Amino acid sequence: MFKIFTVFLTCFVFVNFSYSQLNSSGHKIIDNLPKYSNEFHSSKRSVQKPTKCNKDTVEYGRYKGSAFFVVSISKGRSLGQLYSTPKPLILSGFSFYAFVSNNPPSSKKMRIICNVYRAGADSLPKGLPLRSDTIVIDSTFAGGVLTKIEKHATFKPLFIDSAYIITVGSDSANLTAAIVTNSYSAGDGKKENLNCGSISGQWYNGKNLNIGGIAFNADILLHPHVSYNFGTDFTIKSQCYNVSDTVKFTNQANYNMVGSRMYNRYLLYGLGYYCNWWQTDAVNSFGYTYSVDHKIKYAQKQNYLVRLISTVYGYRGMQYGCMDTTEKWLYYKPDFPQVSGPSSACKGDNVSFVVTNPDTGAVYEWYKRISDPLPFYKGKVYAINSLAKSDTFFLRSNNHGCVSLFRNIVLSMSAYPTVLTFKNDSVCSGSKANLKGFTDVGKIEWFTSPTSPAVLWSGSVYQTPVLSSDTFFYIHANNKGCIKGPRIKVSALVDPSFAPNSPLLSKDTTICLSATPNLTLNATAGSGLTIRWFDVSSGGSNIATGSSYNFATSKREVKVFYADAWNGVCGSTREPVEVTVEDYPKVSTVTNGFICKGDSLIMKVAIPFGNADWYDASSGGNLLYSGIRYASLAQTTSDYFVETSNGVCINMTRTLVKGTVNNFPTVIALWGDTICAKNKATLKSKLTGPGTIHWFEYDTSTIELGKGVTFKTATLNGSKSFYGQPEYAGCYGSKQLVAPSVKPIPFSGFNYEVLANQSVKVSPINSAGSSVLWSFGDGTTSVAPAVTHLYVNPGVYKLKLTLTSNANGCVDSTIYSINVLVNDIKTLSKLPSIAIYPNPTKGPLNIDLLQQDGTVKIAVYSMDGQMLLNTHQILVNNHILLDIGPLRTGVYLLKLEGYQPMLFVRE
Repeated sequence: MFKIFTVFLTCFVFVNFSYSQLNSSGHKIIDNLPKYSNEFHSSKRSVQKPTKCNKDTVEYGRYKGSAFFVVSISKGRSLGQLYSTPKPLILSGFSFYAFVSNNPPSSKKMRIICNVYRAGADSLPKGLPLRSDTIVIDSTFAGGVLTKIEKHATFKPLFIDSAYIITVGSDSANLTAAIVTNSYSAGDGKKENLNCGSISGQWYNGKNLNIGGIAFNADILLHPHVSYNFGTDFTIKSQCYNVSDTVKFTNQANYNMVGSRMYNRYLLYGLGYYCNWWQTDAVNSFGYTYSVDHKIKYAQKQNYLVRLISTVYGYRGMQYGCMDTTEKWLYYKPDFPQVSGPSSACKGDNVSFVVTNPDTGAVYEWYKRISDPLPFYKGKVYAINSLAKSDTFFLRSNNHGCVSLFRNIVLSMSAYPTVLTFKNDSVCSGSKANLKGFTDVGKIEWFTSPTSPAVLWSGSVYQTPVLSSDTFFYIHANNKGCIKGPRIKVSALVDPSFAPNSPLLSKDTTICLSATPNLTLNATAGSGLTIRWFDVSSGGSNIATGSSYNFATSKREVKVFYADAWNGVCGSTREPVEVTVEDYPKVSTVTNGFICKGDSLIMKVAIPFGNADWYDASSGGNLLYSGIRYASLAQTTSDYFVETSNGVCINMTRTLVKGTVNNFPTVIALWGDTICAKNKATLKSKLTGPGTIHWFEYDTSTIELGKGVTFKTATLNGSKSFYGQPEYAGCYGSKQLVAPSVKPIPFSGFNYEVLANQSVKVSPINSAGSSVLWSFGDGTTSVAPAVTHLYVNPGVYKLKLTLTSNANGCVDSTIYSINVLVNDIKTLSKLPSIAIYPNPTKGPLNIDLLQQDGTVKIAVYSMDGQMLLNTHQILVNNHILLDIGPLRTGVYLLKLEGYQPMLFVRE
């Protein structure tokens, strides 16, 4: 007869949804394992990066223990311990302390299933086991001495880079194993909530467990075997420091084992600082300090080698320390370079620039553009031979990547003039001459002699004083200091005939092209004289005669006209009148502003020239700003008007620019449903005006859960806070708390036992305060707490318990599949037996039968009655080789049609 199994929970007993009770067996445990002190042991410092540390057994829970207890596990009940992973490590097994605890004969043994899981966000096991091992333990207690009950799980080394959980469980339903923990009554867990436990496959955090009303504030003594590369490191807040700075060095201990309380036992003694040794001037062996982080203010401006030597003090494999060294150079920030050199030069000249405040060790880099990846020249002196063009370049000082600001150096090159010509003038006595010089570049400068230093006039036309005889002047061409010489003579020849008086002309004037397309110039002269109009200062033919001249404008320009009085023999001095033709600019592009309230509103217009003035009205109003880009701390949406101008030319039709100021909506109400646990809640909001709500899990979250005025949460097992953030048109308000009310539900776990007389015996684990409803899967129900139910026919049934809370009406249910095989033992005993081997097995299962040929129907069931394999196999010489590869480690029931069922173990 094969053994019918039951599921009992003697250790974990749920009182309500979120708080559970554990039982302790009261065995006295003696810690005789060594504990290493906080004495410093020096060793050779490593210069390799990173140092490979020896394998260690992380006994974090034992070192925290003031006393030790045991907690029981069996089939369906497991314990686990969480470990962080500051950096990737290799996990190859773990140690624990256990014995068979329910007073069995010494020959009794039970299997402990050891697993490693990746930790989920809730600090509970996530997914399938990453590694597994099975350990067989017996009832040896040996006075509770740890070395006598120490067990070791080993498995293929596992590379892991995130938090992990080590668990121990069992597949035994009849025996109980005692697992050693540190003292929950003394609070040895320090409220770190590193432990966890499972009931019927459901994991719960240790903070929801208690033992006799005492919170299970303890660690499970599950000690991982780990190895890792150390790799100590630090960062420098001011990698490029100024001498006046205090330089701060931040240890990256939180990202390696030296800063982990689990892996470095010195942190348990409060000696984290003693694990880090700083040398702030390693070249000169200066600055020895023990501290986690460090800071210093250097007295001298120079580069320093900074060294950090860190030590991890482990538990067994590296109890005397594993050291690692990191060295980094700290560089000073060089000064902004000062330069001597010309700002302008002539084409073909040689020029040079010299850094006048060089820093020791710094490299001076010269760039064509700031965006260039590499400099075109390096050095303190930059020389240009035979200058060919104007240039702009940028200079900075570079001290091993610490750079100064760029100094912009502008060198303007001017060409030497190549053309120098002139035009003499002939006038009558008593008038002025208009002499003219010509050059290809630059300007004409006028002198009274070939060597006089003072410039008499600068410009292409020189109007002399009133002359009575021939007079001579001298010119050269000057293009920004680049001179075309020598000076040449220009003559004003005077006829003895006397010239009439000059006419009176209109004053120089400026007109606007858009407003004045035509301009009339006026002149008056003495009686009997003719007024002549010219567009050249001397010589040439007149373009009109008379007292007025009409000029038709067509473009923005500066135009000079001349007029003289003619008596038929001599003309008077030609008098100039300058006409400046201007216009107001037209707006080509408008950039409206869109902001959130409280931000700076920025609006722009594009114009080809001239000025832009911003007003708050389409006419009149207040001047707000002058410029093409207007920034305003506006609080409301407004219209702005831009008036363009250039000199006296003003566009009286202003251009509209819109400034839109949006705001996030005000939250009138934010609330969540009242639900029973294991359900989803709807979060709701009511807003003023348009907008929406972005939903977050935490007030610091950047990734949102959803968006909308309502949001449905994931299934909630207990109270949970969320945050809603109002938003409209990209404008966000602050996050606000919303917490749906989650009522506790009963725990519907139950014990059941399939009996040999084709019946099942059931009882709830804890039904206090709840109404009970049993559904047996065959159409019958019961409301009694403990029931024995008889099935009419054998088969697989869904056994369901539903508990309804009398306090709040919340409901919870649990379903198990059970396999009711035959109606009595006699019928079972009449079936022929089979032989299976090996048992336990790691590979295929061999089956020997009485019959010699034919096809046999085979089924394999899990111990909770679930069919896992259903196949037909052909007999060959009374034998079948059954592939059970898909099955995981555990105990299974084998059924062959017409044969007695048998149990086997898959290792």
